[in-house]
Amino acid sequence: MVQRVKDANVIGIVAGTLAATKYRQVLESLKQLMRSHGRKFYVFVVGKLNVAKLANFPEIEAYVLVACPETSLVDSKEFYQPVVSPYELLLSLSHTREWSGEYMTDFHELLQALDEERLADGSVEDEPHYSLITGTLKQTRRYYSQEQPNEQAASSDVTVRCKNAEIAQYMGSAGAEYLLNRSFRGLGHDGEQHDIEPMLAEDGLSGIASKYE
Repeated sequence: MVQRVKDANVIGIVAGTLAATKYRQVLESLKQLMRSHGRKFYVFVVGKLNVAKLANFPEIEAYVLVACPETSLVDSKEFYQPVVSPYELLLSLSHTREWSGEYMTDFHELLQALDEERLADGSVEDEPHYSLITGTLKQTRRYYSQEQPNEQAASSDVTVRCKNAEIAQYMGSAGAEYLLNRSFRGLGHDGEQHDIEPMLAEDGLSGIASKYE
């Protein structure tokens, strides 16, 4: 799981609790950690966690669950993307911390570890690393520049031009890039002009699945 998170460019932060002490500070510290490493992140509040809810966001490559210690460990083998704890995220992004057998779930300890990582690492340039998943060297994409870590890098802009020559610009939008790279974008979006006459909606069949009228 840690290796898959290390390979991920887009990470989702799932707020699994809104009542635990210092959960807001943990969220902000995780955001700062991912900004310093150039990772794109989104924050989700989905209530009770399940596979169907997280499957609605295919552009997310990994999730980190911020929850109370009793529910922070999730068996994510049924999920489409790995779901890890904040400490596992810290291990995957840290250049100075290695797995020592200890595990942190307490928010006070996590905040201290995240502060130590911020002071030790600062804003760093991720070097290519060997991925145990793909068996190749992987260069992590930076969505945030080192000079302006709170803003998306201008090099990651995606520009979409529709048939009316109107331009929409997505500043480092991972969702927009994912949609642009899909092979199928829906009917009528293949770039060709189709002269199709408009049609009126008509009443369809009614009834139950075993018998329509």
